[in-house]
Amino acid sequence: MPLTAAVIGLSRYARDVHIPFLLSEPDVRLVAIAGSNPARTGPPAGLDLPGVTHYSNYHALLDAPATDFVIIASAPVPHYEQITACLEQGRHVLVDKAFVCSQAQAEAVVGLARAHALLLGVVVQRRYETAIRHLSETVRAGHIGKVRSVRANYARWYAKDANHWRNDPAVAWGGMLADNGYHLLDEMLWMAGLHPERVQAELHNEGMAVEQTAALNIRFEGGAVGSVLATYLAPRGFIREEVFIHGTQGAVFFQRQQDPGGPLRAFVTHLDAQGQTQPVPPHEHTADRHAPHHNFVQALRGREDLLASGADSIATVALIDAAYQSARNEKPQAIVYRAG
Repeated sequence: MPLTAAVIGLSRYARDVHIPFLLSEPDVRLVAIAGSNPARTGPPAGLDLPGVTHYSNYHALLDAPATDFVIIASAPVPHYEQITACLEQGRHVLVDKAFVCSQAQAEAVVGLARAHALLLGVVVQRRYETAIRHLSETVRAGHIGKVRSVRANYARWYAKDANHWRNDPAVAWGGMLADNGYHLLDEMLWMAGLHPERVQAELHNEGMAVEQTAALNIRFEGGAVGSVLATYLAPRGFIREEVFIHGTQGAVFFQRQQDPGGPLRAFVTHLDAQGQTQPVPPHEHTADRHAPHHNFVQALRGREDLLASGADSIATVALIDAAYQSARNEKPQAIVYRAG
């Protein structure tokens, strides 16, 4: 029988990605949706779906007949409360990034999922790209030796709208780090296979309520060091996303870039200790937006391991949480967490 699913949060991403997947996947049946705004009494235009019940709030949805899993597509700050409610009602959960908004919240919901024997997955597309998976496996297999340094950069233009929810820390948690920066940090930590131990961060808001630029210096367990620069201060149409990992026996690089008016391109490199280029698989320029959904459904069926779980996302949340504390206190912040 198909798995039954519900969606909490009717964001643009929910309408463009989550709901189309659920409606097209033969192994899944979408039965219910609920928005995050209690003032909205009906579904947004185009979401009056035959056979799908719209609830005025997610509590009413969870009180209705049980569904197998819930996709949470709301803004980040309500995630902790919504994940907790779903898990306590016995629902498996797939949640958009930012997963939750503190290390303590991450550890709490991961523990709750484990206690109820439920899957808790996170939508982060980078882990599903062929090239990034290959580079992660290359590093973890020891083919570049012991990792000693990591550098990650992300720059792209983003429209500045002081009235948008993304500029409200009470809803969005933060700016660049909690949004696009979340993907970069998760990609970097997953590829390098490292646990952050200490971070010093400097953030610049550029007149907005949340940071537009973030600079991080990181020390990892085992003595490796890293630096991150992530910014929205870029020309319109410009994208640079880069992760460089250097080890004692070689290095791996992933780069994605777009110049204004040009195509999006991706480059993958693996060098051995002698500087010789090693073979890499064919790679995508962009991520498959439905890959996390397919993996989650297959994991529910027991056919695959969950590639981006809440447990192995604790490190990403812990690093961002510590970076915000470091910026507020203007000093390095230690990171101590229970790995999933």
